[in-house]
Amino acid sequence: AGGVIGWTGAIAAFGPFLFGVGLTMMSPTAFYTIGAVWAVMCIAITWWRYARPGAPKKS
Repeated sequence: AGGVIGWTGAIAAFGPFLFGVGLTMMSPTAFYTIGAVWAVMCIAITWWRYARPGAPKKS
């Protein structure tokens, strides 16, 4: 389990870096719009896989 925690922490450390790079490459409005669309897509996929009636990985 320690390896998974370390790997997750290492990947999570890129978040602030990628956030800053994204904001410098495009306008803040475009960046946040893309982020909002990404979040909605992730929510929809998670609901489809785990929460909908008849989901294959019901938890």
